[in-house]
Amino acid sequence: MNNNKNRSILTAGDFEVRIDHHPRYGYKRPTKARVYVSGNEDVDYTEAYALMREQDPQNVGASEEVNALFRKLNRQEVKNMKAVIEEALQTVEGLDFLADNPLTFSRKAGCSCGCSPAFVVKEGVQHDGLWVESIFITKKKA
Repeated sequence: MNNNKNRSILTAGDFEVRIDHHPRYGYKRPTKARVYVSGNEDVDYTEAYALMREQDPQNVGASEEVNALFRKLNRQEVKNMKAVIEEALQTVEGLDFLADNPLTFSRKAGCSCGCSPAFVVKEGVQHDGLWVESIFITKKKA
């Protein structure tokens, strides 16, 4: 659990970026940082859920047509989140430590049940000399 001593907040334009540092204060290398994104353009899953209820309400995932539609919508959602990250990297000063690190999207990055999807940074990253645990990028919606 982080407290305000371990947190940096960067703002610019429509963006607020909260960086939570690992509580070990940089002595040991922690797990890979997670990048959570909000404010991205929403993807409408209504059609996919309706098709799922129509075709396989008792056997979720049995229909290839339903699976293909969910995969397509998921790819669009990830693309929208990546666009927010790219825009934040260009807008917010102090995020250069994130620019050269590959990000991998995972639905289960923050929790094993899938309730907190995020991007996982390939390498451990530091900000202000401290290891980063989590990065929350928020874009205000117009």
